[in-house]
Amino acid sequence: MQLFSSIRTILVVISSALGLILVALSDSLLVAVLGVICTAFSSGLGETSFISFTVYFKDKSVLSGWSSGTGGAGFFGSLTYAGLMMAGLTPRTTLFLLLVVPLTMAISFWLILENPLNTSIDPEESAPVADAAAPSTSNTPKTISRHSLRYKINAIPRSLPYILPLTLVYYFEYVINQGLFELCLLQNAFIDPKTQYRWFQVFYQIGVFISRSSISVIQIDKLWTLAVIQGINLIYFGLEAIYKFTPSVIIVLIIILWEGMVAGLTYVNTFHNIQKEVRPEDRETVTGITSVSDGLGITSSGFSAIPLHDAICKLSF
Repeated sequence: MQLFSSIRTILVVISSALGLILVALSDSLLVAVLGVICTAFSSGLGETSFISFTVYFKDKSVLSGWSSGTGGAGFFGSLTYAGLMMAGLTPRTTLFLLLVVPLTMAISFWLILENPLNTSIDPEESAPVADAAAPSTSNTPKTISRHSLRYKINAIPRSLPYILPLTLVYYFEYVINQGLFELCLLQNAFIDPKTQYRWFQVFYQIGVFISRSSISVIQIDKLWTLAVIQGINLIYFGLEAIYKFTPSVIIVLIIILWEGMVAGLTYVNTFHNIQKEVRPEDRETVTGITSVSDGLGITSSGFSAIPLHDAICKLSF
């Protein structure tokens, strides 16, 4: 298990660095897209791997710290890029400077962090689990390993109450972010349109950071309400992209901040509810399965955002 986690972390670090390098050096769309794929692979694999480790720590603040850290990464990352660009650096130089991030990640994992698999794991929780669905021909119940493919497949139905709301929230928000943001730029604002888009991203990440750090203050059991709220946000941005009825860019920024907060609340409360509601021996598996939900929502949103963006651009009012 420890060797497997180290291999995955190596892949996360290498693909993150490779993605930054490819985008920085890209002289064609294909190379730039490959760089984006590498960084997306690093992000997805890292999230699935590291969040599963949180179930091994007895201190529940670990989940809050993880969630706050991921929210802060988006905020400080977007703010750093916007700030360095405003300071006059080129995108290529900025991306090369950001190579310090995967280096810091490697140092943190191997030299700073205590490995929970060495100290915090509960032996009772890592024991094989009885397969209640399998017929037994003896007095000894059959068991399946928690790390087997069969066990993970059997855990999917128990994960659906967490997967579906999280997937929907991320689907709605990334249709907004990928397909509608650039259509909501105000022409006669105190921030020029080109700069507005960067600050849209910054305010979105601020909202995510605030809400992902809020689990000790706000706890939400009904995750479906957050999916409905994000759906309402999608309707607003869709109408704004078409009719341009919002009078001030400040109002748009506030609503973007709110959109990010809904996303962060859904994320942190989803995994908090798993730790609260799922039996200990299933938590790692359900957490790992559920962690792909945001990626599923983001990926599927791309196939909707592009045609939606093009359709709105063809409208004339």
